[in-house]
Amino acid sequence: MRVNFVNIRQILEQNAWFRACPPGLQDGLIEHSQVVEIADGDYLCRRGDPATGLFCLIEGRLRIGGSADDGHKEAILAIIEPPYWFGELELFDEGPRGHDARAEGAVTVLNIPQAALKAVLEREPRYWRELGLLAASKTRLAFKALEDSASGSSLTRVARRILAIFDGYGLHSDGQKTLLTASQEQLALMLGMSRQTVNQHLGKLEKQEVIRRHYGGIEILDAAKLSEIGGVRS
Repeated sequence: MRVNFVNIRQILEQNAWFRACPPGLQDGLIEHSQVVEIADGDYLCRRGDPATGLFCLIEGRLRIGGSADDGHKEAILAIIEPPYWFGELELFDEGPRGHDARAEGAVTVLNIPQAALKAVLEREPRYWRELGLLAASKTRLAFKALEDSASGSSLTRVARRILAIFDGYGLHSDGQKTLLTASQEQLALMLGMSRQTVNQHLGKLEKQEVIRRHYGGIEILDAAKLSEIGGVRS
């Protein structure tokens, strides 16, 4: 199914990377986009799958991660929410998918097939720079996550991860989102902490009126205070 050019642009322009792309690349991404719908619990892709192009999550949530070799313990790297572009790395190395992407509820993504996107890039090689910037932003975040895991108190790490999800891992810019739909269990898995520890820290943040807990989600009441607790510079 093809995408409505006007409606989808309104969603995609909430993403800082897409909005900074040259108009020709924006048009090419939308023109070649195909809609993929995924049911709750199903996988968009699994680690080791062949690359099928670039994706953008436009509705729902995806859990990015993987499982241990025995298949029993899951590692959650991120919970991503719309609009979020991913899958660019395989354009450069033509390798397989590096992680699982699993639907949390009903999910809709755009897929720009590998062949179509490469044809756009062959016509306009300068657009490779934009894909490089997208990949670079993910690399920067990966190093930041490693640093966070090795420094700061557990409360600081909880605050930082909430902020990262809130900010779309650096790629959202509409400033309107205040409710995160990540659960305490998911936060614990992402941070490598026990659910009890995460629950205790969320309770502290709630008492300070920084957040409010809801069933299956967290509402941010004071982003500035949360940034201060997380040691994040604005």
